Amino acid sequence: MFLGTNVQGEVAAVKIMERTSKNYSFVDAKVRICEEVTAFAERSDEGGRILRAVEVLYSGDKKFSFTVALDNVAIVLQPMTPRTLADICGAKSKG
Repeated sequence: MFLGTNVQGEVAAVKIMERTSKNYSFVDAKVRICEEVTAFAERSDEGGRILRAVEVLYSGDKKFSFTVALDNVAIVLQPMTPRTLADICGAKSKG
């Protein structure tokens, strides 16, 4: 997982996976799951608290080609906060 920003300065998580002939079905399943969660979140998450797949990027084609040794798949997820749990909870109490 990496953090990135778009042109509007919004933070996104970027999950990059290496796809090979041995794991392509697993990687493709992870992409489908992210897309399904995104569809669910768009129907039911009014507060926008669930990470959504904004974009899926492929270094090759969407369908894995057995003519290459590997390719990369990146899933861009938002909303993402760069803050830690401590930042969200506030400063420690000194009392």
